[in-house]
Amino acid sequence: MDVGKISFDGKTLDIGAKTFELEYPIHDAFVSKDRIIVLFDHMAQREAGQFNNLVAINRDGDRIWVAEHPTTTTSDVYIEFVEKDPLIVWNFAGYRCTIDVDDGK
Repeated sequence: MDVGKISFDGKTLDIGAKTFELEYPIHDAFVSKDRIIVLFDHMAQREAGQFNNLVAINRDGDRIWVAEHPTTTTSDVYIEFVEKDPLIVWNFAGYRCTIDVDDGK
């Protein structure tokens, strides 16, 4: 099932002809298999605690998963995509995390 083209600006994500307003500004996003992998701006959460800023959504804008963090520290947040296939993401603590695009683990 092809997701189609995506684009984003601020909190707005366009998937084909559909537009979705997400909860945080988008730092980066791309299509992987039948889902969109979204990395929210790591500075967007203002309250203390882990920021679950890496998510996958389907073409209807429904959340499929939220990526787990490598630790339980309160400052955990993802910063940048290192690779997209396989999905490898930099963590604030310096971890290179390989994320399964099927389940976010």
